[in-house]
Amino acid sequence: MSSECAVGSIFEESYEILELISEGGFGRLFKARQISLDRLVAIKILHPELLGDQENRARFKIEGRILANLNHPNIAQFLHFGITADKRAYIVMEYLNGFSLSDVCKKNGGRLSPERSM
Repeated sequence: MSSECAVGSIFEESYEILELISEGGFGRLFKARQISLDRLVAIKILHPELLGDQENRARFKIEGRILANLNHPNIAQFLHFGITADKRAYIVMEYLNGFSLSDVCKKNGGRLSPERSM
């Protein structure tokens, strides 16, 4: 079972990695294709250097549990949470094509109108 995340690779025997979307202090976000259902998904993977830290792994699990219980049309749908054989924590979510909140705020002078934020 491979947990390598290079473009074109297969992650956890289920997802074809299509591109790196972003990388932050906690993890990397990939656009992928769920092979069995032929649908686009987003996969967030905890940075490898954080894997040995139980507190960070626990925070990642909490994030997964929170996402699993959220249900709102303006939030990406949570699909799956897992730990790979080599101990990488990951979350699979609905892939949404569009602009990041950061990009929208920059375009609008750093803020959203009350109507836009709803």
